[in-house]
Amino acid sequence: MKLIKQNWAYLVGGIAGGIGGYLYWYYIGCSTGTCLITTSPYMSTLWGMLFGGLLLNVFFPKNKPSKTKIEELLHEGALVIDVRTRGEFAEGHAGNSKNIPLDELADSLPKLDKEQNMVVVCASGARSGSAVSLMKRSGFLHCFNGGSWKNITTTLFIALFSMCSLSCNSQRRQTGKENEIINKEKIMQTIKLNKADFLAKVVNYETSPNEWNYLGDKPAIIDFYADWCAPCRAVAPILEELAEEYSGKIYVYKIDTEKEKELAQLFGIRSIPSLLFIPMNGKPQMAQGALPKSELKKAIDSILF
Repeated sequence: MKLIKQNWAYLVGGIAGGIGGYLYWYYIGCSTGTCLITTSPYMSTLWGMLFGGLLLNVFFPKNKPSKTKIEELLHEGALVIDVRTRGEFAEGHAGNSKNIPLDELADSLPKLDKEQNMVVVCASGARSGSAVSLMKRSGFLHCFNGGSWKNITTTLFIALFSMCSLSCNSQRRQTGKENEIINKEKIMQTIKLNKADFLAKVVNYETSPNEWNYLGDKPAIIDFYADWCAPCRAVAPILEELAEEYSGKIYVYKIDTEKEKELAQLFGIRSIPSLLFIPMNGKPQMAQGALPKSELKKAIDSILF
């Protein structure tokens, strides 16, 4: 059974070729009676089996490994050798492959490392199969037929991408703590407020219900939002950017209207997002809707400074 699996291309090609040879003799034959190949049904069938087995093996060479094996080899950094002509190679080739035309391969073998894994490619798999046979006879035991270079291109990309992913994941693990700190800092550019925070940092309307007395040491923006609100989610990253750009100059606060309904009712919030601009002196001003960044910057520069 193992022998059949290893030589299935010869067997299938031989059977198909044999049937074709017999049919050729039966329907066409040899009109002169002197044709060597078709003088009898036996000779015609025999030659058909020979040609069929050889032809199919050209397209399905038995020394061609599985796609999984090729992926493993490329993932491990195998050298890819393209044995097409230099003109063919120039028209397109797999990334990082080395071009050694088949007619130059014998002279180039002494320059190659016999212990290195190698994947040999060409246009269809025929020349690469011949190249692998030559290399194995020369002592290269770790060379494999990769078939068409076009097929190997996708496999090579996947392997390289996997290697990059592993490298990136390793780097992320090594710098995980630093990234976590950075991410926390980015999250903290905008500050969420509850009622207690509002009373302490913005204005205490319980002790001074009839006057606006801002308690902050820098101008501020308060974003009245809700998690379910799509426009709120759209303006959120813009506010993060503004909080970073104006870092140390203003506060950017956020109030969840679903959780802090008393604060939302205090300012008469009926649509979100609503943005409250609070200068150091004077009354605050309210703006509604997901304003673009340019408009928000104009409001900051004109109202808060």
